[in-house]
Amino acid sequence: MPQTIANRLQALRCEMQKEALNAWIVTCSDPHLCEYLPENWMFLRYLTGFTGSYATLVVTREAAFLWTDSRYWEQAARQLEGTGIEVKRLGAAGVPSPGLWLQQNMPAESEVGIDPQTISEQDFRRLETALTERGIHLTASMGLLERLWPERPEASHAPVYVFTNGQKPVNEKLASVRKMMRAAGADSLLIATLEDIAWLTNLRGSDIACTPVFRAYALVTDEALYLYVDPEKIKDAAVAAHLAQNGITAVDYAKRRDHIASALKDRRVLLDPAAVNHAVYALLEEQSSAYVIAGERPTLLLKSRKSRAELDLLRQTMREDGAALCEFFALLDEKLKKGETVTEVQMAQMLHEERAKRKGFVSDSFEAIVAVGENSALPHYNPKTGGNAPLAQYDDTLLLIDSGGQYTTGTTDVTRTVLIGRATDAMKTDFTAVLRGHIALALAVFPKGAFGSQLDTLVRTPLWEIGADFGHGTGHGVGFFLSVHEGPVSISPRAPARESARVVPGLVLSNEPGLYREGHYGIRTENLVTPVPDETMLTAMQPMLHFETLTLAPIETQLIKTAMMTPVEINWVNGYHQRVREELLPLLSPRAAQWLKRATEII
Repeated sequence: MPQTIANRLQALRCEMQKEALNAWIVTCSDPHLCEYLPENWMFLRYLTGFTGSYATLVVTREAAFLWTDSRYWEQAARQLEGTGIEVKRLGAAGVPSPGLWLQQNMPAESEVGIDPQTISEQDFRRLETALTERGIHLTASMGLLERLWPERPEASHAPVYVFTNGQKPVNEKLASVRKMMRAAGADSLLIATLEDIAWLTNLRGSDIACTPVFRAYALVTDEALYLYVDPEKIKDAAVAAHLAQNGITAVDYAKRRDHIASALKDRRVLLDPAAVNHAVYALLEEQSSAYVIAGERPTLLLKSRKSRAELDLLRQTMREDGAALCEFFALLDEKLKKGETVTEVQMAQMLHEERAKRKGFVSDSFEAIVAVGENSALPHYNPKTGGNAPLAQYDDTLLLIDSGGQYTTGTTDVTRTVLIGRATDAMKTDFTAVLRGHIALALAVFPKGAFGSQLDTLVRTPLWEIGADFGHGTGHGVGFFLSVHEGPVSISPRAPARESARVVPGLVLSNEPGLYREGHYGIRTENLVTPVPDETMLTAMQPMLHFETLTLAPIETQLIKTAMMTPVEINWVNGYHQRVREELLPLLSPRAAQWLKRATEII
């Protein structure tokens, strides 16, 4: 493999030489800036062998460097060994970002190239400005990928299908989008993000693993809705009828550039610079007389506000998902008691199989994080690339499982940390601090419209009390049979303080504080929650909210140190477990029912 990588990098350098480029940047991205990439856009993986989900590669004529964050430092070092690619630990002290490194190391008048389809307009302009300050030129160049990847997979031709579960009609969604579009001073809106397009059109697909979306662009005007999609994907009669009934005009994806440039002639088009690639902006600058208005796309906000029907369906989904978790843990417990050893990958497959038995299950919502012992100290550990550690009954360790499912009735994401063998006092102290942070958010009553950064502090306080903290955010938005990660709202110290990021009813968010002791273990407890009006505070001077916990799964009671907890916190655990028992027991096999009764005993 190292020699193969060296040959691929040398082929890239030959192409760079032809275009008089001194460096080339490769991102983990595609023309739709997806979080999870389709196979035919995993160019960085092809060039380097690195399989993590986040990285930036910079190749110069003499060297190559790959930046990735702390989730993948160890994995990158292992996978890139012998390739000649140097790993840069993004976020570590003294390590410059890729842009800053280029500023510091490339001489004036250097030419740095990038595929404009794989970088947002916002990031392209920032990088261009930073490099220009040092007299370095940023060049947008398409076509290089095709020349360098002869065995590149074909784009998916998987069919699109109609999805209306819990959905408002397309015309209602369009009316809301157009209202916000006009408020921004625009008469048209170009959308590139696949989740937004799937939501707006009430269509779904399977072009990306774990996310039911399809490759497309959409253009909304006052008169029309154009969907740029592969004709092969919409041959189904039900889809054709859906398009016709909703006034959606299909245009061949391959002809999108000319059609977009023509359709936007003399129009005021709203574009989200964080969600549309630079190639689209360049197209409008060079081939269209459109006036671009930069602003957040309305669909981002609208799809985050779940309808009552969606939330009702999601509550049903949580029962199915919780039952699958109980069946899995009961089976795992049985295997361990028999003396069997089970690997991380085997556990991920066992959990997938239990979810697949549940009503409405389509796929996992992301690759499950199943981490034993010290592996659990890596927040985004992948058992397939991280060693596939074995687990046995007497290991005296922690097992962390972060997983979720895509159901036609909603998307789930849940994390549980369980004890295998005996617990140390330190494990109990850490687990209880994390649980107290989780409960602090679950019980919080807060003003409607609070920012996520304000709520995040509540969660961290119990961890600060023991001198601990965690590097990731407390919570992210979750889509409805869409991406498991959804904006614009998050609960984090870095959550934006803008109007669209306020916490309001209708959102689905995660509540997932953690604690990670490198080389020992990691702990995370995650439920999904939704904000609902609070009417318990009689002295309230403004609308107040609290969170309804949606996820139904037991929390490991053997790791709880009740001496650290208040009576209110203990009552929350017991009340939650009573609800879990009541809602899940009717759905379980006798084996899983017995396991659940033991797992939810009063503390």
